Amino acid sequence: MRIAESITTPQFRIVIYTLDTSWYVEFEAGPMKQGYKWSKEKVLSLADVKNILDENFLAEVYSHFNNMFLTLKKTM
Repeated sequence: MRIAESITTPQFRIVIYTLDTSWYVEFEAGPMKQGYKWSKEKVLSLADVKNILDENFLAEVYSHFNNMFLTLKKTM
């Protein structure tokens, strides 16, 4: 696993990893992480991965983080 690119946004940190047969994208916000994995057979390049990370996808990731935070807050 190698880091292909690291991106910082106001909401979270994004790290794109390249593996032999897939791309792995990790999102980190505070104490929480989310990960998504795509096969290199379907997502051919780093540019293709970055195209997936459009405004709508990032809004969904942010929404999941909000739900994760509420769950974490309830348990503490």
